[in-house]
Amino acid sequence: MPRTRLLTLVISMLSSLGWISLADADAMVMGSVDVKLDVPRGCTIAFEPHQRMQWGVIDFGQHPRLDRQGQGIDAEAPGFEALSVVCNPGTEYQLGVDGGLHGNASSRHLVARGDDDGPSARCEPVRLPYQVFLDAARRHPWPADELVGFTVPGDGRLRIPLYARIGPLDAVPPVGFYTDELTLTLRW
Repeated sequence: MPRTRLLTLVISMLSSLGWISLADADAMVMGSVDVKLDVPRGCTIAFEPHQRMQWGVIDFGQHPRLDRQGQGIDAEAPGFEALSVVCNPGTEYQLGVDGGLHGNASSRHLVARGDDDGPSARCEPVRLPYQVFLDAARRHPWPADELVGFTVPGDGRLRIPLYARIGPLDAVPPVGFYTDELTLTLRW
């Protein structure tokens, strides 16, 4: 069978089945496409990828005599500084704070940064205890490594409720610059 006859036969068969219509030049076919969007509870985090994820600073300031401060010295982290976290309002999240570089599960400490010629250059580093709290009134200590649950408020902006206190000390600590670093874990 010549090729043109075979092609004509195939086109005729397809046309009779409704697959090809050669008679209607203005033929139209309609269909549909589903469009979907799922908005789950969650958060979006934006930060500079080449920067260390610095979430804030608890700065106790300068105090020459920590033994006469009465209730102690209070400080707090003002919130995310170099980090933007936006969540769906009502999203539940958990936040944990470890014991710091110089602490453990039961206590946190500031340690004098080692200077080669200053008073803080000792064999045994000077450790100043401090506490982290969940509330501004400093009534509820935040245990190290314990995840605490929160809910994102209606504006969707995530906040870190970190409040700290150095209690009055029994002795005047040596002159020095005391530091620690806390690691926070955010889970949603």
